[in-house]
Amino acid sequence: MELNDETWYLIKNTMRVTGFVGGTKPVQIPEEEVDVIIQQLEKGPAPVLKTRFEKGENVRITDGPFSNFLGFVDEVDMDHGRLKVMVSIFGRQTPVELSFSQAEKA
Repeated sequence: MELNDETWYLIKNTMRVTGFVGGTKPVQIPEEEVDVIIQQLEKGPAPVLKTRFEKGENVRITDGPFSNFLGFVDEVDMDHGRLKVMVSIFGRQTPVELSFSQAEKA
């Protein structure tokens, strides 16, 4: 879009378009960034993992700062692909939030 007084007025006066960014005038992003965004859109959504976790199930963490820790599933959020795993750290059960891809069944 070419930014001129008329288009800027339209953008500025459309609710919830510029308020979250701040600043006075929008800045053009480089063509390389536009290409990356378009490529991500063309790829489609990330593949959904088919692994099913159940509450109470033993798992091993495979990625992140708690890699190779063992724990058990306390909560499963299927909609967001997230787990809450209870891990023993210094003798205390500590909740760790993970994505499905960061854990495997033990």
